[in-house]
Amino acid sequence: MTYRNILFLLLFLPVASFAQAYNDWQYAAPVTVDNSANADTYSDFQVQVSIDTATLVAAGKLKADGSDLRFSDLGLTTGLCYFIESGMNTATTLVWVNVPSLPSSGIVDISMVYGNPVAVAESNPDCVFDLFEDFSTDLGVFADAGCGSFTGAAVAGEGQLSWPSSGLMVTNTTFPVATAFLAEANVTGATGTWPGIYWVNSDASHKSYGIMVNTTNARISVTGGGDSYCSGHNWASTLSPFTSAVGLWSITWPQDGVQIAEFPTVGVITSTDITHSRTSDLQLMIGGISSGSGSIDLDWVRVRKFADSTPGTSIGAEVILSSPQLEAISIPVLSKISLLLLAGLILIPVARRLRA
Repeated sequence: MTYRNILFLLLFLPVASFAQAYNDWQYAAPVTVDNSANADTYSDFQVQVSIDTATLVAAGKLKADGSDLRFSDLGLTTGLCYFIESGMNTATTLVWVNVPSLPSSGIVDISMVYGNPVAVAESNPDCVFDLFEDFSTDLGVFADAGCGSFTGAAVAGEGQLSWPSSGLMVTNTTFPVATAFLAEANVTGATGTWPGIYWVNSDASHKSYGIMVNTTNARISVTGGGDSYCSGHNWASTLSPFTSAVGLWSITWPQDGVQIAEFPTVGVITSTDITHSRTSDLQLMIGGISSGSGSIDLDWVRVRKFADSTPGTSIGAEVILSSPQLEAISIPVLSKISLLLLAGLILIPVARRLRA
């Protein structure tokens, strides 16, 4: 390789790596995503990053509303979808990032970028999760009536569902059976008999597992006989007493013989029931099964990828991409590229003399 080519790589590649989409951002920090505890590889996996944004805001490096926060590949060439979930301008701001690829038993680095006073927010849960429904205008993906008799509507930004006996809403989309998914619902209220959220085979069997509750206990349940969405359910786990149903409910059926749920004031509930298999792509259901009236109110529902061990994240040292002070020290006649070209013209003859 000639000295000219070497000089080109040394001078121009660093400029290109910070250019284009993030020209106007001042800071970046590497974020390491650790998947070393999982033997599986993952695509488009949602990871949660905890950030001390209060310190960045206090230092004038990040806008108080987080609208200039971005995530990218490590080389700052491709932006990544992200969603600021909670705690902006606190020591523990929670952000979800969709990472294109996680290696088996390995790590991958991405970039967190910030420091642009004129940037507008790009936080977007629809871009991050495999499903996100906030019931802002209607029932969205839950518009399909699965079975039974129920009343469902979006009211003041909540999904509200009630039934006199059994009633279920089912997603109008399916989730590939080859992938393990976790469903989460932020429940603001639940009453009566067996409201719940369920994973169900989309084929004619309609066999399902779910997390359901009565007025005092939560359980993982399993479809009994019949092939209706509303077929009765039996216990697949012991009953777990709870003191409040308000908060995050979750359920995953990642493989045959494994069901894992989480419920407010209870924690994790597990089952190894083998009554049914994952025989087709899955749908997500919300509502009540079996007998008796009930209701459930939801702020939002989302679906994301599931891993046996949650990949961890850590944030590295900050790098300065640009600063107003440095930008002010410039030569009006010569652009940055012109300066690099001039440096090349000066250094190439010197390099040749040294080689001789």
